[in-house]
Amino acid sequence: MRFFPLKAGLHIGSQYLALVVLEKHRNVYRLNAAQVAELPSGLIQPSPANLNISDIGEFHVHLKKLLQPIKGIKTISLSLPDPSARAALLSSNSLPVRGSDRDQLIRWQMEKIFLAPLGSAKVVYQPIPSPRKTLLAVTIQSEILQQYE
Repeated sequence: MRFFPLKAGLHIGSQYLALVVLEKHRNVYRLNAAQVAELPSGLIQPSPANLNISDIGEFHVHLKKLLQPIKGIKTISLSLPDPSARAALLSSNSLPVRGSDRDQLIRWQMEKIFLAPLGSAKVVYQPIPSPRKTLLAVTIQSEILQQYE
């Protein structure tokens, strides 16, 4: 039985996997474990348009080997290679307050910026505190995200 909750973060890079596990004691996080595992060349090929993992079975072997010694983790925060996703700063002055109209307008603005249709891409956004009322919008193709999930 664990007295303190564990938080974990996993970074998937093109050449390695990195895992960090933290324990929360009151309002302070302490390092519980950290590991790095090298990946074979070409296994992860980050791209915003094409599938990123060339061999899912081999990737699972490396991931399981990294996670196996760590017990008590229920959720893991995931960090993907930068080229897998696209990000843009958008002005939120002219956006509708909420709802599907806002989502559609953000998708349209991102398509204009990237000069490509987003299709089934997942789009998320978050306000950035600034006097210019800015949103950080990020998109990733659903197929690419499913590979990592």
